[in-house]
Amino acid sequence: MPLSSAVLSCVWFVPISGIKEFIIESKVKAFPNSGRIVYAPRSKVRTRGVSLSDSESENAEPKPRIQRGEILPVIFGFGGTALNPLERSLFERFNPFGFILFKRNCKDPDQVRWLIKELKYTVARDDIPILIDQEGGRVARLGPPHWPKHPPARFFGRMFEEDPAMSHEAMQIYARLVARELHSLGINVNCAPVVDLFMEGASQAIGDRALSRKPAIVAELARTCAETFLSNGIIPVIKHLPGHGRVRTDPHDMLPVIEASRAELETEDFVPFELLKDIPAGMNSHAVFMAIDSQPASMSAVMHQDIIRGHWDSTGFCFPTT
Repeated sequence: MPLSSAVLSCVWFVPISGIKEFIIESKVKAFPNSGRIVYAPRSKVRTRGVSLSDSESENAEPKPRIQRGEILPVIFGFGGTALNPLERSLFERFNPFGFILFKRNCKDPDQVRWLIKELKYTVARDDIPILIDQEGGRVARLGPPHWPKHPPARFFGRMFEEDPAMSHEAMQIYARLVARELHSLGINVNCAPVVDLFMEGASQAIGDRALSRKPAIVAELARTCAETFLSNGIIPVIKHLPGHGRVRTDPHDMLPVIEASRAELETEDFVPFELLKDIPAGMNSHAVFMAIDSQPASMSAVMHQDIIRGHWDSTGFCFPTT
């Protein structure tokens, strides 16, 4: 069964130049037993890509693209509830930094645990990052009947407006429950919480995934969530840097363009992310912020070097969104 781009997903987490030093430093702190990450120089030659069909090998055994003990800076996804031979061969050859699980990979607790053991065995590392999007609400890769359904982030934001203390307590309980669910399976990274602002009239790509329209409320509750994850053995990934709550199109379908002024962005959208700059990992946005750069944020050196790494002084991981 050949692999297709629709089945085998991957996330390169060094999308632009000048970031690798931060990634290496952060990675070593989080996963000290992993080997050295390899960064291949960008080729000036455009190619048709690589086929991953059954006819891939022609007589000779394909040579490894990296040296033993080196790690490719990529997060791989894959097609089902177990690895097929082609996926296993690919992962053994390229030794990716980690893996991300989607709903298609998660059938029941025993199957997920076995799958994660298989992934670790394939790359011969026990401390690999295993990522998942378990936000609650409509973005949850684990759900009934084997896992509970949790409320969306907006639930906690509305609660904050009525009773801030109760909302913090509820967020701690929620994050502790999710962390225990993930930890029991062997998952160690959760791509949550969402730190984008809730914007009326914006695309429902965010909608009730956002905590609040108010940056201070978002920052407070997101910190409670992230720190609870950390204290329970899960690395949180705040998203979507630097804040794309204003998007009017779904970034999964079209390239969103945000036309807000830089002053608006710096006093609203960017605020909770800057306040959370010490959180160890973040996921960036594919949106174009016209006041900053004509390139999508995930590919913008200005956004990463001048704002996220420069002005905010953030030194954590930076994963591109898929």
